[in-house]
Amino acid sequence: MKQFYLLIFLLGLGPWLSGQDLHFSQFDRSLWTASPAETGAFDGRYRANLQLREQWSAVPVAYQSLGLGLEQKEALAGFHWGLYLQADQAGDLGLGQSLLRLSLARTQPLAANWSLNIGGYLGAGQRFLNYKGASFDEQFQGDQFDPSWQLQEPALARAQSFLFSDLGAGLALNYQGKKWHLKWGLGLFHLHEPKQSFLGEEDRYLPIRQLHYIQLAYGWGQKWKAQTALQFQQQGPYQEWSSSQLFFYALDQRPGRELSLYTGLSWRFQDSWQPRIGLQYQNNWELGLSYDVNYSDFQPATLGQGGFELLFVYIWRPLPKFPSKKNCPIL
Repeated sequence: MKQFYLLIFLLGLGPWLSGQDLHFSQFDRSLWTASPAETGAFDGRYRANLQLREQWSAVPVAYQSLGLGLEQKEALAGFHWGLYLQADQAGDLGLGQSLLRLSLARTQPLAANWSLNIGGYLGAGQRFLNYKGASFDEQFQGDQFDPSWQLQEPALARAQSFLFSDLGAGLALNYQGKKWHLKWGLGLFHLHEPKQSFLGEEDRYLPIRQLHYIQLAYGWGQKWKAQTALQFQQQGPYQEWSSSQLFFYALDQRPGRELSLYTGLSWRFQDSWQPRIGLQYQNNWELGLSYDVNYSDFQPATLGQGGFELLFVYIWRPLPKFPSKKNCPIL
């Protein structure tokens, strides 16, 4: 009977185990999370990124997400590589996952101003639970609750965590105009549908997630530019539409001191609005901040408080090589 109750409890976590992937609100400034084809899609040699997110801050135990990444452009035979770590955790039981991915991508020039990025990734992940925050019937001795009572349930020892592999692919088509840039991309995740079960059931798996996005960046005048983005993703029966509009203004355009501010708004359909602000410095540093204002069916519990999200990006470029000066022997 105890094993039956434990099975019902874990099956109740089904939407979290088989239907939800980690996502960020600043998706348009972190396209490496949208498709492995975006690995190496930047102007520079190396790119490092950090994303921190706290969702539903009004709930007693908030949903926390972390993203880390390091990329090198044209590292070997024209291929770019990237190493990414994603992790999240939520609830009294600390239900969470960690996922490490190694991506490879290549850029192929097409016709004038057109290029195609193709990429794929291999990954390894872990799902985990912590039962210290749970209570079970055998801990109630008479009319007293004893949290120190030793649980006599062998299934608990086996249902703490499990490992799984991951596989994905993607592509991105780019057009670079004189003052505008158009991008369309596709990301496919969990292509082999890895098993997701704490109790070893064969019919619990992570469905394939497909993500489509289109982004247009355009400038006008000397100091203004804008970026419009739309994203759609589907995983099993779940769908999500997101869009964003950002405006950039150049405060300083002197070489080596370039400084721009941007602001705008993102929207996740039937879920939340995200006011945003950010800055870019020297074309190397970027810092972005957003806040989710929740209006979904979960709003009575969240009080409209979704949570903050922080984005940090650094791009390193090698200095140009100049010929060394040689003194004239006549002088």
